Amino acid sequence: MLFWVKIRWEPALACGALLGALGWISARALGIPWELNVSRTALEQVLVGLAAILASDLLLHLLLRRWFGEPYRRRFASQLAYFDQQDTAAILASGPCAAAEETVFRGVLLPLLLPLGSGPAVAVSALAFGLGHWRRDGWARPFNLWACWQGVVLGLLYLWTGNLAVNLMVHGLHDVLGFAVFRLQRRSGLLL
Repeated sequence: MLFWVKIRWEPALACGALLGALGWISARALGIPWELNVSRTALEQVLVGLAAILASDLLLHLLLRRWFGEPYRRRFASQLAYFDQQDTAAILASGPCAAAEETVFRGVLLPLLLPLGSGPAVAVSALAFGLGHWRRDGWARPFNLWACWQGVVLGLLYLWTGNLAVNLMVHGLHDVLGFAVFRLQRRSGLLL
């Protein structure tokens, strides 16, 4: 579903507002404190986190392309075509929507699961994150798993920093940059 809402700016912003409110209300009701510190250290952590998730994306893409060849390339091309409807406003609106996802998955769910241990907490919250992005379309299968992996990366980032503001910025920037790259790939015909 979270892939679908990011095609147009209106549902992306509406979903972002809903998720942000849900995360904030849930955290307050459950007594989960959020660190939302935007300092020089936090900004440095944003750069490290963004570099890590982008490097992870590139590595995963290259590995899937190598392992699965043409079937993966076709699915990737279908993913690019799926997001062809995105205009600039939708790409920009994906940032706040992605940041709001963090309030629920890393701001509430992950801290609730931490008594199970950090590994299980990250795994379960990543699986929930992946399910939130689930699409039944055949082209989406590798990207459903990809979303789970990104949930792991974002969960580890949160455990490392303890600062939800870092996750908000990394995930928001990641989605805006990713969808901008998709647009460039569609326009150039370059599938990488």
